[in-house]
Amino acid sequence: MIGNDIIDRLAIGQSSATRWERFRKKTMCSAEQEILAKFRHNQLDIWLAWAIKESVYKLEYQQHPQRYFAPKAVEVLSLQRAKGKWGFYQVDIEWNTDYIHARAWSPATNAPQSIIFHQSESQADDIIVRHLQSTFPKRAFHIKKDRFPWIEVDQKIIWPLSKSHHGRWVTFAYAPI
Repeated sequence: MIGNDIIDRLAIGQSSATRWERFRKKTMCSAEQEILAKFRHNQLDIWLAWAIKESVYKLEYQQHPQRYFAPKAVEVLSLQRAKGKWGFYQVDIEWNTDYIHARAWSPATNAPQSIIFHQSESQADDIIVRHLQSTFPKRAFHIKKDRFPWIEVDQKIIWPLSKSHHGRWVTFAYAPI
């Protein structure tokens, strides 16, 4: 299983330091605040933590579909590892001046591949299918969704899929099995 999240840095804007401090205390335990303290420039620590927490939540929701999300229930152990309610997960983060992107996956899953694009969400499924068809030209792909999305490959194989959209950015992460 996999999860991913993207934060549009333009869309998050700036708010008062007091508001961010309250949000930080509400969403992060003290150990996370220490790990992320070096990123406090422009509230980057909060958004890094939030992207990781959201990606772990999406992963865990696929495995255990109870809606539990309480930000402190997911603990950022480092920028490569997180602990959720049901296990420990690998994490990776990519950030630049445009976005923050987090991916989380369980140890039993291959590291996900992802693509980030600057489009409207309504075009996302078509872009995903075109990307997959160009990457794996001899296979047939369909995006399916019941409670959460997945990729159906050759009408029989299922690959985990996680989609995220924020502001100007859409991303998807998938894990070929």
